[in-house]
Amino acid sequence: MSNTTEPAVRHPNNALIILYVFLGGVIGTGIRAGLCFLQPDSWHWPWIVFLINICGAFLLGLINAAVSARSAKHPGIKMFSTFAGTGIMGAFTTYGTFVHETDMRFLAGLSGVAIAYAIISIIVGILCAGLGLWLGHILFDRHE
Repeated sequence: MSNTTEPAVRHPNNALIILYVFLGGVIGTGIRAGLCFLQPDSWHWPWIVFLINICGAFLLGLINAAVSARSAKHPGIKMFSTFAGTGIMGAFTTYGTFVHETDMRFLAGLSGVAIAYAIISIIVGILCAGLGLWLGHILFDRHE
């Protein structure tokens, strides 16, 4: 029995893809970090991270709808998706910050706030992503 595995196919633009993700990540991280400095330590609810994550979920839904609607006629839109979706939105909305904010509430003795924040963030994030997809399909599908 012979091993006939094919060698991994390398995308011809791997370096460019990594560069797009990196540059988008720098932008997304910078925006998130800058906004997080606006939240006073006295707030029990991490409003800034909550709003970042739900807005980001909505925007990612829009981006995904645009890519879905336009990818057949505009192959370059996948690079936009890499830059804006994976790079900017991936760094702007971050699971690590979400977990950190939840943990900080637990450590401060605000278990109820921590649990509510985690549950509400997940539910509202999913709803916002769905809303972004829905609105994106309305906006982008009709123009094809």
